[in-house]
Amino acid sequence: MLRLTPYQRLGMTTFNWERQNIENFNIQKPESQTQYSFSSLGFKKIGKFNLYGDVRYRRVYADSIAWLNATMPQNGSPFYFGNIKAGNWDNEMYNIKAAVAYEITSSLSAGIRPEYAYRGDSRGNDPRGKIDSYDVYHEGFFDYSLKKNILIGLFYGYGATSEVTDIDNSNEEHDSFGATEYNIYTFQGNGYYRVNLHNNSRRKSFRNNYGLNTRLETNKGTTHSLKYTYTHQKERFIYRTRPIDGKEIDDQLIGTYIAKTQHLEYFSIKRKAGVTNILKSNILYRTGADNQPKLGGENFQSTLMAFDSEWFYAKTNSKTYKFYNLGLKGHIETKKDRVANLDQKETPISIKIGAGRSLGPSTSKTILSLTGEYFFSPIKEIEYRSSAKNVVYEEVLLPLHQYRTASGIRAKAAVDFRLDFWNKIDAYLTTYASTEQRFSSDLKGGNSWTLGASFRFGIAKEKTESK
Repeated sequence: MLRLTPYQRLGMTTFNWERQNIENFNIQKPESQTQYSFSSLGFKKIGKFNLYGDVRYRRVYADSIAWLNATMPQNGSPFYFGNIKAGNWDNEMYNIKAAVAYEITSSLSAGIRPEYAYRGDSRGNDPRGKIDSYDVYHEGFFDYSLKKNILIGLFYGYGATSEVTDIDNSNEEHDSFGATEYNIYTFQGNGYYRVNLHNNSRRKSFRNNYGLNTRLETNKGTTHSLKYTYTHQKERFIYRTRPIDGKEIDDQLIGTYIAKTQHLEYFSIKRKAGVTNILKSNILYRTGADNQPKLGGENFQSTLMAFDSEWFYAKTNSKTYKFYNLGLKGHIETKKDRVANLDQKETPISIKIGAGRSLGPSTSKTILSLTGEYFFSPIKEIEYRSSAKNVVYEEVLLPLHQYRTASGIRAKAAVDFRLDFWNKIDAYLTTYASTEQRFSSDLKGGNSWTLGASFRFGIAKEKTESK
């Protein structure tokens, strides 16, 4: 729906720095990390063409992450690596997006949207992990206006991801099952695992997206939009075996994982007499299941139902600018591991409230905002029904479950400064600080704080006439 953008030309560039600290909890989380990021986006209309581009870069230095020697899957996949010894990671990410839409008629437009991403992760101490991940995605879309104020869009996308992982020790003394903290654990479920000295793997993933966009503009100045997306994703997790005595050994398929996701997004905005009302809501439902030939078929199942809703209200007059926002989000997630004989269910919910205002008249260059959040989990169940000791359950799954289901509070304060360079450029400097406290006798720590700053500048030129 690029042609409905109210701008003839738009550009925005952002630089961000952030420092985070999590006390005494490094199970698959860093004790501290520093992040630098850069992004730049632009939109321009040239004749019947609408052009969009977006470039992003992020660099993260993470300290002391235990039980994670891989890129954590984002689709619910059970396949990844970990080890007891904590390590420091250097993560680098690039992402490039583009979109081109052509107005075939006054009512119909068509376009394409390619996207490319790269992620490189490296660990600085034994066992040393090196991960390279490439992602390519292409999408085609059509938008059709039923009336001047009603638009319907259809889209289809296809994507592929290839991830290669190499894990090795630089110190040969660590190449022994007796050096347990350097052994590699291959996670193949929610509790089931295998132990190896080295791991070289390839993760291949393919996904198909189908979707529908709708947009309605009312005579009262309100815009409603609704987007539905269905995604089918299939992943293959493969061991890349090393040559033995100069002979090549065939790669070994560990398992496949299929995730099916439905995502519904709603957005509405109304502007009238200096008042802005915005409502955003998301609902996501995902099911996932694996197939592992050596385990006789399916071992792992997961279901996720997530929701997120936020309301934003802002009012501007000659005296001041002020805003309020209220948010509610949560999810219900269940996981089952047949071989490990383990069931898990979590239902974290968070309630957020915030407010902000200009420090002075509405034209003030400084805006202060404060946000508070309370989170809890009404249901937190984890049942391990085996009498055998499982180190992964005791040192990974149970502590993570206790961390995610603990109740607690978050607070954040931010100050925005509007900077004057020259009339055509909008520039802002934002500084922020946040803290989090988790209340649970099961956790050794769980407190955290974050400091950050961002600088953004850009130019926006609105259309002089409606199309």
